[in-house]
Amino acid sequence: MTIVARGPRNLLTLESSGILVKEIWDAVAEHKDVAWLMNRYPITEHEIFECIDALIDLTEPHDHDFIQLRCTRGGTAIADIDIETVGITDRIFFSLVSYGKTFNYDVIDIQNLFVEGLIMVISECLADIKQGANDYLNSDLHAKVYNAFIEAYSKVGSVDEILEVLDTNTLFKRTLND
Repeated sequence: MTIVARGPRNLLTLESSGILVKEIWDAVAEHKDVAWLMNRYPITEHEIFECIDALIDLTEPHDHDFIQLRCTRGGTAIADIDIETVGITDRIFFSLVSYGKTFNYDVIDIQNLFVEGLIMVISECLADIKQGANDYLNSDLHAKVYNAFIEAYSKVGSVDEILEVLDTNTLFKRTLND
């Protein structure tokens, strides 16, 4: 599959079908699932994720990109928290979906990939901090997600308490089959 520019305005389209890539972006941003997209357009799963990656590749991080999270206690354990996304820009959403896809290549559920990407990014940031590193600051995505997580989590607990019990093999460990 190839994305090509067509017409006098150089609009991005899928080469095989001529579908505007922006239409796929808009549908994904509206939280349409892969089945809906494939029923609406003559495209494959692979093409959908190529479109998602294209948005990330073709846009630069901006100061207006954000994610806003809300944390609530789901139980008594330190890591037993529920994380809710209450606001997010398309670029951050697409980036987290793509990041989740990197680790779960066979999964096609966009919402599950978003959750997996979010959990992976938070876990990697916390693991960096636990090891005394700040490599996560080199990634705009990681920095924005970490800052949003810290802001939200500070309302229900201390990040220091998470760092004390951090085991990168178990904290925020989940599988899509749960």
